[in-house]
Amino acid sequence: MGAISPESARLEPFIYPLIEKVVRLPGYSDHWVEHVPRYTFVVAFTRPPSLAEIQRLAPPEIRDRIAVRTAKRSQEEIGRARDLITERLRAARIGSWSSGYNPVSQCFEIGVESAARIEQVRALLPADVLVDADFRVQGPLRTF
Repeated sequence: MGAISPESARLEPFIYPLIEKVVRLPGYSDHWVEHVPRYTFVVAFTRPPSLAEIQRLAPPEIRDRIAVRTAKRSQEEIGRARDLITERLRAARIGSWSSGYNPVSQCFEIGVESAARIEQVRALLPADVLVDADFRVQGPLRTF
């Protein structure tokens, strides 16, 4: 990881008060910062409020650095799906695996030890999760 840019260091403290507000809004999905081409705080909702509504919640210093996107799933839906993935993979004793959710691609990222394991995991998950799943083969996870 590189050093924090002066722009990020200046703007980041203004993001936190906004995060505290947007996570409480209906349909909130996730948020992230895009650094290129310009520092932008991105917030995603299943039914996004207008940009003006989000800007009103933000400190003046970042109002022109906000983008609002549409998301497939709310934070609650993502959490339920991640719990289901974990529950099913543990119950099936899949072995070494990892999972997460990428808010930018809106995909569940699932890593397993082999291509054969990918097919085994596919058989365990419901269609509404599979449609947004990205599988990859990874080496065994190490414990430190």
